[in-house]
Amino acid sequence: MNSGRKHGKEEEPEIPRNPQQQYQIPKVEEKQSLQPADQTELTSKQNSTSGNGSECRDLKNHTSENCDRRMHCELCGLNNHTSFQCKREPLWNCAPELCAAQVTDQSFFYIDEKIDSRGSKEKASTAIISVVSGSVTAKQIENEFRNQTCNDTRCDTWMWNAKQISENKFSMRFPNARMVQDWRCTRPQSMRTAEAQFVVVPWSPSIGAKGELQHAWFKVSGIPPDQRSLRTIAKVGGLVGKTLEIDEKTRYRDDYVRMRIACRDVTQVPEVAESSLGLFIYDFFFERETVEPAQAQQPVSPVGASKMDNCETWRLRGNEAYAKGRLTEADECYTNGIDSFSPNEGSRKALMLCYSNRAATRMSQGKMRGALSDCRKATDIDSSFLKAQVRTAKCLLALGDVEEAQNAFEMCLKSNYLSSLDLKTVKEVSDGLQKAKKISDFILRSKEYLIKKAFDKIPSALQMISDALSISKYSDKLMAMKAEALLLLQRYEEVIRFCEETLYIAERNSVCLCPDKNSEGNNLDNNTCSVKLWRHHLIAKSYFCLGKLEEAHQFLKKYEQMKVTKCRCEKQSQESISSFSMAISELMRLKAAGNEAFQSGKYLEAVEYYTTALLSNSESLRFLAVCFCNRAAAYQAMGQILDAIADCSLAIALDADYSKAFSRRSSLYELIGDHDQAANDVHRLIALLEKQLQENMSMPLEKTESIRGNLNQANLRLSSLKLDARKEVSSNMYLILGIEPSSSAVDIKKAYHKAALRHHPDKAGKFLVRSENISDAVWREITNEIRKDADYLFKIIGKAYSMLSDPTILVFCVYLSIKVCFISNSKVMLR
Repeated sequence: MNSGRKHGKEEEPEIPRNPQQQYQIPKVEEKQSLQPADQTELTSKQNSTSGNGSECRDLKNHTSENCDRRMHCELCGLNNHTSFQCKREPLWNCAPELCAAQVTDQSFFYIDEKIDSRGSKEKASTAIISVVSGSVTAKQIENEFRNQTCNDTRCDTWMWNAKQISENKFSMRFPNARMVQDWRCTRPQSMRTAEAQFVVVPWSPSIGAKGELQHAWFKVSGIPPDQRSLRTIAKVGGLVGKTLEIDEKTRYRDDYVRMRIACRDVTQVPEVAESSLGLFIYDFFFERETVEPAQAQQPVSPVGASKMDNCETWRLRGNEAYAKGRLTEADECYTNGIDSFSPNEGSRKALMLCYSNRAATRMSQGKMRGALSDCRKATDIDSSFLKAQVRTAKCLLALGDVEEAQNAFEMCLKSNYLSSLDLKTVKEVSDGLQKAKKISDFILRSKEYLIKKAFDKIPSALQMISDALSISKYSDKLMAMKAEALLLLQRYEEVIRFCEETLYIAERNSVCLCPDKNSEGNNLDNNTCSVKLWRHHLIAKSYFCLGKLEEAHQFLKKYEQMKVTKCRCEKQSQESISSFSMAISELMRLKAAGNEAFQSGKYLEAVEYYTTALLSNSESLRFLAVCFCNRAAAYQAMGQILDAIADCSLAIALDADYSKAFSRRSSLYELIGDHDQAANDVHRLIALLEKQLQENMSMPLEKTESIRGNLNQANLRLSSLKLDARKEVSSNMYLILGIEPSSSAVDIKKAYHKAALRHHPDKAGKFLVRSENISDAVWREITNEIRKDADYLFKIIGKAYSMLSDPTILVFCVYLSIKVCFISNSKVMLR
């Protein structure tokens, strides 16, 4: 079932009290049972406790201000003390780590990043605005965004406040993090309110940093074979820098272990570093890996070389920059070398090497599509250049083009120039061929499971896709398969996060799949339509399945406003996305119409609108749950208590974490006098609220206090229900059957037949239409829950009829009803 989710507030009114049904109002918390879904407002009177008791845990031995259970320690995670009182992780133990102590003038202190949840949330909605042409003030920046977002509902009450951090650079908070991503741009945008251009980039921790550590791969030898624990290997790397990564494949090699080390300057790492290992002293040897070691040793041209320098000069400078880990600079050097090449130079070897080395640089930057193009250009110059062919195969494998990668690896192994490669490269080619075959098998099997929607095989398919993505990490096809598998497993939040996190990588390596070669979508700069389409669709669908129809509709609306290059693949998906958007709009309209009718007191009309919305949707279980709970509120206002209980039970079966449905159903059970069942629902409500507090420790303080208030109220209700249950007060049988105490025996019998026929267990759940995206196990769990609740309701109906049919019991029931009515009227008069 869908778990771990919280429901946003629904715009629904309070049910006005019906004077004819005042005798039906229970003694405890009568107003809560008559509130619609997701709009419970807690009063200070309900939240307060008498005397000097603690509000947070209902204890009487201390005040709320002195309650230790409100505290939370950031160091050890416990809730009974603060960080400054922590004895498990005292602050004086949180010392920085000294790295590279063996290298003169290169040592530094390393502190692990510990992201503060509150600060991270604030910075996630902060962007840096850089003015690339012209000059503007902070006030002009604020006016520009205020004018451009005047039609955006998210910014209706938002106060734009730009802060200048340097010349022509400003920081500004947006309403939310998603809006920062919407405005993110790398190309200059023209301002409407001033003659200037600006770019928007999200805030990053690098802003304000003094510098950045370099990192490179090193071959470290001298570590004893019996001392190859990961901790020991990492500490050996710590002699010259900070160990970031260890190559597991080389962990038990006899000659060396590969590790990626960060330091101030990778060129200053010594060849030998001395340290003790236990009681023995060892020499550890460090050898830095480079792109082409033989070429990197050649003399480098002066730093002040001009654009008119030849291709070879730029290539050597690019090699030096690559060796130091400055990939952007290396890319620019190789590009300048390619641009400066002249056909009069005769030999094209320098040009070929520039293409090949730029391919290696772009592979390190994650630009696999550009690297693949460079590799092919290098092999076009010299087909015998096997290193470029190997890189071509690696790029194809990383992009998920497994068939082409397999053919490329096989060609390398069959080449007559294979002997020119070192043994390590030959082994990489052989391993690459095996990986390509393995990934091809994974894709075929996973695709079969996804097409057939074999839900019992989907977890296995997801594991195979994840394993394939660890090798072909830039394959958009595998990314789409993983997102689809997560969607079928109902892991909707992961789908949204995965699609958003992989979009940037996919855009850098995108290629238009449109078969129309004449389409303008085949422009290399505009080939992002294919990678955006399925992500937009799945993100909107995930929001929809989470019951967040407003977010889904807003997301699709933003997509419709985007200027996407028109190509055939985009047009084919546009229709499905547009129809999905129209369906969401219709569901939102029906729900809003039901809420409006509810507010106007037209409860029957509200029921009709909610019912139409229920019949129009089978995908979003949480939206169905909200509609059922809202319809229950309308039934309750009409006096149809059994129908309201049945709808609440359906809502709970569809969403077991819907706390409002439990609260409403407990109030309905309390209304008919079934205090035991009402107490059971309050027990489950308390468990859900405590779970929300535990799983969302980083939520805003207002939200936390609201949940704590609901929890206190639920505990008070539980105590009251337990007291009423001990009194063994009989249930209100007339209210169960929906008749008056003055009803005749014929009326009682008719009411019984009508209720029994309407709420027969065999008919329960027939209203629901199963979606093809819901597994058998989930649907079986839903139907079993519905059947169980329907059986209980059917037994209540039978019990009510049997008691009202007995003349001796009938007199007592009439007396009890009159007494309840008198007590209720007295309470109203006192008020």
